[in-house]
Amino acid sequence: VLEAAGISAVPAACDAPVLVKAKPTALSLKWSEPDCRGAEMRAYKLMLAEAGLDSGPTKKTKFNKVWQGSDRTCEVAGLSPGLRYFVRVIAVNAVGDSEPGAVATLETTADVPAAPLPLVDGAHPPADL
Repeated sequence: VLEAAGISAVPAACDAPVLVKAKPTALSLKWSEPDCRGAEMRAYKLMLAEAGLDSGPTKKTKFNKVWQGSDRTCEVAGLSPGLRYFVRVIAVNAVGDSEPGAVATLETTADVPAAPLPLVDGAHPPADL
């Protein structure tokens, strides 16, 4: 309706991002393009917050911009192993920013522990000592 009248508006809110791959310190994500509402899409902002024990974000949840670009895929690095994060996308067109999109709750994989050290009992030292 807006497009037919030659009026542009901020884009529609994005759907929740989808996990492509989880690593101990990174999440690879993708999302679909929202309705641009008559103005060229310029960028996307990926917003992230640590979930902690919360089942969903609250009004007090502080999201930080961790990525911005024109692609609809990205990898967010520098995360902590085995933690849950709330993630959402904001679309940007020539008119402005969309409302924050739907939230996905995603988790990095746990870090693999180091191999155990050999036991030393004094009577039988390891062969490589």
